[in-house]
Amino acid sequence: GTMNYYLTDEDEETEKAYVQTTYSIAKFSVDVADIISEPEDLQGVSGDDRLLLYNNGNEVALVIDFKAYTSDFSGGLYEYASIKYVDKTGEEVTSFSVNADGGRYYVVLELTDSGNFAWSTDDEYDIITDATVKIWFRITESQYEINISMDGWTYGDDAIAPAISGLTEDNVGEDITGTATFEYTISGTKANNDKIEDITGSVVGYDEFIAAVRANAPKDAGSYTLSVTVVAANYADSTAECTFDIAKKTVNVSISVTDGASYVYGTFEGAVITDVVGSVEKDGYDSISDADFKVLYKTVSGDAESDQYSVNVGNYVVSVVLENQNNYQLESDEGYPTSVGYSITRKPIAITINDSSVSYGDELPTYTLEGNVTVPENSFEYDDGIASIGLPTAFVSDYTQGADKGTYHIYLNGYKNDSDTAVIELANYTVAVERGVLTVGARGITVSFDV
Repeated sequence: GTMNYYLTDEDEETEKAYVQTTYSIAKFSVDVADIISEPEDLQGVSGDDRLLLYNNGNEVALVIDFKAYTSDFSGGLYEYASIKYVDKTGEEVTSFSVNADGGRYYVVLELTDSGNFAWSTDDEYDIITDATVKIWFRITESQYEINISMDGWTYGDDAIAPAISGLTEDNVGEDITGTATFEYTISGTKANNDKIEDITGSVVGYDEFIAAVRANAPKDAGSYTLSVTVVAANYADSTAECTFDIAKKTVNVSISVTDGASYVYGTFEGAVITDVVGSVEKDGYDSISDADFKVLYKTVSGDAESDQYSVNVGNYVVSVVLENQNNYQLESDEGYPTSVGYSITRKPIAITINDSSVSYGDELPTYTLEGNVTVPENSFEYDDGIASIGLPTAFVSDYTQGADKGTYHIYLNGYKNDSDTAVIELANYTVAVERGVLTVGARGITVSFDV
């Protein structure tokens, strides 16, 4: 404004003189930072951090309070301003947006006495135009945490549904289970250590997510990881993962050899699989048969296992193993042993040393197994013969040359006794040898007389 003033003396008769001067009264500056009352969810008041959290569908806006100036101006500064709400497009709205869509929103304050008051701000995004100021803020996404779990199952069974915790209204603030997008990935390694190609998907709705995971879950036994990201408007993406296992299917087998079985030499023909219990018979799954198993043999003493069984006398163990199957495991169960012991015993046979005769004074004849022993038909197994089973090849007798005529006996060397039969334990046979009879007859002589 302008002020005029006069200089006078005490003599009123003296002509008056005056001096005119001017001065300015600046507008009162109202700082934006002073009138923002920080709500509980306000993360900052300047720079790019003036963020309000999404409030689960409720209106959110900056709280404007002029209490910083009430001590200077009776009645409060708000008498000089009005508040308007403007969205990010600049359009004035009566109800402020509740969504966290990433744009800037403004509270617009307009001074009714712009002659004496002016706005000021240090924030580059606040906009001052004459008597108005646009005070910006954003609505940022609300955050929440989820957890996911998924129990494992056995090969051939239906996949078990995963479960996500943390989607309740108490945790999120509103029900998003029907509108959120569930992006999932299943990765992992089969039981044979082969990695699977990642299984991915994206569906809207929690129930749809459960159905999709169950439908697309891997079938093969192995260890896997399920990762899910829940994407919902106005909320920050929330990610969780869990692991689950698909166990191998347990199968049992029956074999033709029972534990403790005994077989006579020549009768054991090996073990075979007689029944397989537990094979999965469903489309898309591998079934299993006796062709997937291998029968192995070893001696009780611990020789290395072999798929060829021995026919010789001894104590053995026969075992069944599962070959080249990633989705099955063989286990012993009552009535379904995977390993049993059995034995092969000596075959009993009886042979007879053939009777023979000599004349008094003769030497003991020469005997051979092939020429002087009678063996019943079907006594030997495989390619065995009288000369190959381990019998002594020499013969002995209680007759000596020059012995009186009479009856004597023939024995296999080493088995001379006073009995009609000698029992010989060989590797694979128990041989009862009946001694032979040697008859020594009178020697005929010719007598001639000289006449």
